[in-house]
Amino acid sequence: MEANTVSLYLSKPLELENQSNIKLIRILLSIITTVILVIVLKEMAFVIIPLVMSIFLAALLVPTFIQLKKWKVPNVLAVFIVGAAIIGAVRVGGFIIQLTHYEYSLKKNEINSLVDTKLLPTLESIGDYTGIDLGKDIDWSRFTSALSTGKLMDSVSPVLDMFNSVVGMYLMILIYLIIILANMYNYEKWLLYLGGEKNGKGLNNVVNNWIEDLRIYIKVKALVSLMTGILFGTLCYLFGVDFALFFGFLAFILNFIPQVGSLIATVFPVLLAFLEMNSLPVVGLFTGLLMAVQLLMGTFVEVKYIGKSFAMSTLVVFVNLVFWGYLWGIAGVVLSVPIMILFKNIANHVDENSMLARLFSSEK
Repeated sequence: MEANTVSLYLSKPLELENQSNIKLIRILLSIITTVILVIVLKEMAFVIIPLVMSIFLAALLVPTFIQLKKWKVPNVLAVFIVGAAIIGAVRVGGFIIQLTHYEYSLKKNEINSLVDTKLLPTLESIGDYTGIDLGKDIDWSRFTSALSTGKLMDSVSPVLDMFNSVVGMYLMILIYLIIILANMYNYEKWLLYLGGEKNGKGLNNVVNNWIEDLRIYIKVKALVSLMTGILFGTLCYLFGVDFALFFGFLAFILNFIPQVGSLIATVFPVLLAFLEMNSLPVVGLFTGLLMAVQLLMGTFVEVKYIGKSFAMSTLVVFVNLVFWGYLWGIAGVVLSVPIMILFKNIANHVDENSMLARLFSSEK
């Protein structure tokens, strides 16, 4: 009896130690798996990005396909209609950029002269006033040389890089999208089959909730971005700022990038207005109106139509933006919010009161 008691007493620390070792091993395996996954996502970006983009596009097109199905439109014809619409949108964007490039080629000497005679002296004056030697701390020669060689449009490289990267992967995205769209009608049955009897309904609910949230987000974001782009272009035209069409297009595209997109979209027209206008009060009025548009669209209209219940933590959105931007560049920045919406739905499905689910949501 005493021997059994002693053996039980000695076995308890061993069991606790084994459990502790198992927990440590699981943590280490999770870390290793996460690191490997991040490396794969970064190294295989040229294949994964088009696939992810096509999945998101297909998810957004689910309501359209359901409506076409109600109208008894054949599957092949529905895919053709959607593909033609996407091709048309890409061509419109390309036309705007080509037109802006042509307009800039006609005015580049004038703009470069304004940079030399107005912008750089202003920066020097700011440096004298603040005590910061901007000319010493910043290599402006690279900036001016870029302008002098007719590369002002490189200063809006985030948009151009995004557009060029999407166009560069356009064929792969189109191929993936056609394959996905061709099988979209039966996606719910496939999800039920994939999840099995135990997890099929849960998986289906997660995907459908994600599609609905993504549709609401993109619908509101597209409307807000379109209104912002129109107002930006109109203000640039009324104030006589060149490239009004391009700056409207720029505001529309960059508005899809959370946190920093609206700021970048405002900086470039303000900078050009400063170069072209001789009245600082007018430049200030122009800047104030652009900021008012961003404030009105982003703070009031977007929040009203998306709703506070759909709001996400600003800090988590920013960290998510930086992480996916590091992995996939501009494409990752654009895809960061849709990916976060997916993770948010998964976390809410598992346990909406969990720390992870609360992390993705803003405090109510």
